[in-house]
Amino acid sequence: MEEQNNKTINNKIHDFKLRLGSLANLRSVEIMRLLELGTMLLNCLASILVVIVVLGNWKVPMLHLPWLLLSAIEISGNVCVATAFIIFPGYCQLTSLICAAKVLWLGMVWAKAISAGAEGLW
Repeated sequence: MEEQNNKTINNKIHDFKLRLGSLANLRSVEIMRLLELGTMLLNCLASILVVIVVLGNWKVPMLHLPWLLLSAIEISGNVCVATAFIIFPGYCQLTSLICAAKVLWLGMVWAKAISAGAEGLW
C-alpha cells in the first residue's frame, strides 16, 4: 500500500515537472499569482488603515468591513492550501501546518471582530 502511494506521489511530481518544463498553464499560474499578491496587498492596506484609525481615535463606523472581507478570503485560501498540501510529506506538510495555524488565528480574530461589532447592534 505504501509503495503504491509513493508511486502515485512520484507520478504527480513527475507530471508537475513535465508541465512546468513545457510551460503548460503558465498563464493561469501568473493570473493566480497576481490575484494572490493583490489580495495580500489589499489585506495589508486595510489592516494599516484600521490601525491608523484606531490610533487616531477617529469614529468611523463599519470601517472594519473591508478588512473582514479580505481576511475571509485569506482564511478560505489558507484552508485550500492546507488541504492540498497535507498529503505530501516534508516541507509541504510544514506549509500545511502553518496554513492551518493561520486559519485558526485569523478565524479567532475574525470572530472577535464580528462579535465586537455585533455588540452595538443588540
